[in-house]
Amino acid sequence: DFIPLRPQPGKMAAEGESPSNIMVRVLKADGVRMHNDKKPFVLGQLRINVGGHGDPPHRTSAIEGTSGEWNQQFVLPVTAPASSQLECTLWDDSDSGAADNANFLGEVILNLAKLVPYNGQYIEQVFDIKQGKTIVTAAKASGKLKLGLQLNIPDPSATPPVAAAATAAPAPPPVAAAAAPAPPSAPTSQPKAPSPPVSAGAPAVAPPQEDSVKPSSLRQSRGGGAEPDFKPASSPPAPAPGQSTVGVTVVTCANLPKTEAAFGAVPDPFVVVELMNAGGPPVMARSSTIKKDQSPKFDDNEMVFGLDDAAAEGADIVVTVLDWNRGKEELIGRANVKVSEIARNGTLRNMFELRDPRRGNAPVMGTNGMPAKVTLAMSFTVNRSAPAPVAAPVAAPVAPPAPSPA
Repeated sequence: DFIPLRPQPGKMAAEGESPSNIMVRVLKADGVRMHNDKKPFVLGQLRINVGGHGDPPHRTSAIEGTSGEWNQQFVLPVTAPASSQLECTLWDDSDSGAADNANFLGEVILNLAKLVPYNGQYIEQVFDIKQGKTIVTAAKASGKLKLGLQLNIPDPSATPPVAAAATAAPAPPPVAAAAAPAPPSAPTSQPKAPSPPVSAGAPAVAPPQEDSVKPSSLRQSRGGGAEPDFKPASSPPAPAPGQSTVGVTVVTCANLPKTEAAFGAVPDPFVVVELMNAGGPPVMARSSTIKKDQSPKFDDNEMVFGLDDAAAEGADIVVTVLDWNRGKEELIGRANVKVSEIARNGTLRNMFELRDPRRGNAPVMGTNGMPAKVTLAMSFTVNRSAPAPVAAPVAAPVAPPAPSPA
């Protein structure tokens, strides 16, 4: 397991520049060449190249071996999507001082014009690692690099049309219900993405079978029908007599990413709140679900959890943001808050960054390149209802017996 670096959002677009960006996930490499007859420590560098000029590169961590996984995410600003290239170069970090770029392992170059027709859609593709065009070495490059790509252009109409863009990626073949799987074809440098909408009169592509597509595609294809069957908000069990209470109100989320890799659907977010108590099983409640919103505002009642005073120091509030998916919820991110921190403040309202436990708790980045966050309002109330201890009654002193008469 490789721990990802913090995603690097890069610089913000200056006034007058396009606010477009590309989200790149460097997923894995296979079959990278050896260097100096040793396994390399493979490091990736990413940058956007426009006319041979580019910003300083973003760097992945280095992984040892000719194959391995990064699962690291970066967001790079793109000022001219139709004329820019994504440049991903691989290097042996164990020989960073090599002369004549001898530690160069190969590169993948992608013209972003090929992604313009698929604006906002997430695509995963395996690319051949090729010899450098500007970085020339004696050793030949080898291997494959898997990337996840999502080009985000807020106003597609502002991008100059690209004549060859519509035919850059092949359209997927119709899905036959009983067709045998085709043998794997040689990978190309073009992303595997759904074809752009066909013009009127063009032959339609056969719709996919419902049991072979992801939940978000079903969600998109069923649009316009009845409201989805969202689950209602729920509350935790009532606190037991004598317990202190922790109150949690989910206020908002911000900058949530689109979910479901193949379609990049806007999420239907909801939030699960758990009291993780070392002295017992977790106690759970959930918010309402907001339809198709990347920065939802919740209008739910406070969730009130009960716990014993002795357990407060080791307890946590765990907040998980998920995308509703017709019973197949997809994790977006998670945040933890110590109950002891809430208790010290009495009340606490704060915005917490969401982390992805599947990727080494790396920050979750929104489609806009900003960190995804959740705002919570919390309170802690010490139990004051326990009756005060009653002192034992004190017996009245007994008078000594009167002396008998003489």
